[in-house]
Amino acid sequence: AVVPAMGCAASSNAATTEDAVPKAVPAVLPSSAASPAYSPPKPLPPAPPASLHRDLTTRSLAVCTTLNTLEKELDEMQATLNRADEALANEAPPIALRSTLASLHGSATALLATRLDALHTADLTSGRDEARAKRKALVAAAERVIERAEAQIREVDLKKARQAAEAAVASSAEATTQEAVEMTAGAAAEAAPEAAEQPPVESEAAETTTEAVRAAAGEIERELT
Repeated sequence: AVVPAMGCAASSNAATTEDAVPKAVPAVLPSSAASPAYSPPKPLPPAPPASLHRDLTTRSLAVCTTLNTLEKELDEMQATLNRADEALANEAPPIALRSTLASLHGSATALLATRLDALHTADLTSGRDEARAKRKALVAAAERVIERAEAQIREVDLKKARQAAEAAVASSAEATTQEAVEMTAGAAAEAAPEAAEQPPVESEAAETTTEAVRAAAGEIERELT
């Protein structure tokens, strides 16, 4: 009489056991991954290469930055002087060339006297030898720029003086020629009336020759008689 109850209990127990076993849950992908247009995130860019300079203190880094700036300025001055050399190859350089060179000369002198000379490297704790060598090279470069600018200014002045002298000579020669022409014309005008009053030279010479022939003929006749 107890059998039907046992079967129900068994059925109930079986259902309870099945529910107790965990089932595999399928992985749920994000909607972006399930989409065909999904692309994985791009990798991060590589880290920049390490600096070629060794680690410098703040003071040393500031000095190196200043030296690099001065070097670029001197390079630009050298390029300007190179263009000035090309302009000076012409007989008549540009009018504004001298003022350009004078301004460059002043800038180079100020760079050397107030910026490079004021830059001290003895108190650096790192990169001192490099900074000292570069500063020395820049001082020499600044001195070369100043010397080139002075030489080019002298050349400009020489060309201008030569052009002024040539213009003065040409003007003087033109004035002299004009004066000579005027004097010649005046002398010719003064001599014209006198020449008209005097008999022609050829007529006088002809008359003198005729008289001489007649005299010679008369002497011959007297000798014959």
